[in-house]
Amino acid sequence: MTTVRGFRVHRVHAAVATLVTALVLIILTTGCAKERPLLTQADLDARPPITEMQDRYEGMLQRIRAAIDAAVGPREWYVDNKSASYGTCGDRNFVPNVIGRDVTLPFWQFDRPITDAEWPAVKRAVLDVLGQYGFQPGGMAVDTGGDHELNAYETGYGGYFNIGNKINTVMRVSTGCHPGEIRIYR
Repeated sequence: MTTVRGFRVHRVHAAVATLVTALVLIILTTGCAKERPLLTQADLDARPPITEMQDRYEGMLQRIRAAIDAAVGPREWYVDNKSASYGTCGDRNFVPNVIGRDVTLPFWQFDRPITDAEWPAVKRAVLDVLGQYGFQPGGMAVDTGGDHELNAYETGYGGYFNIGNKINTVMRVSTGCHPGEIRIYR
């Protein structure tokens, strides 16, 4: 008999507990699910060019704005071209010798929040359009009085969408990693 934290435990039980703990730690630190393979240059080159994705997501944002306006009435949308950002992808994700581009398109916004009463209709309208572009909701979502946020991901190419509001309503989308030269927003 061995005493552990005031309890008497047989040595066999202590050995089993140690073994189970070790197995759990191995599973947690190495993962038991099949991991996604790293992106190769051939994989990246097979994706649509970055400018095609910029066009695609500009169209998606236009459809989302129209869907929100149809669901809860017109808004005074405006675009902030200075909010666009551009980057390289591949090497920064520890994939050697793979270089692509990613773009966060300019934010679309209006100067007031979506009300608690409007949020369910807005969320349905946004998710409907996003689903047509291969996006699925995921990540942290906020759904409390006066503060709403929705995140969605496009799993094929790594696109990301977010709409949120508390004081103003802001909507943005990022393309994921694609080949080619970006189009700059001015």
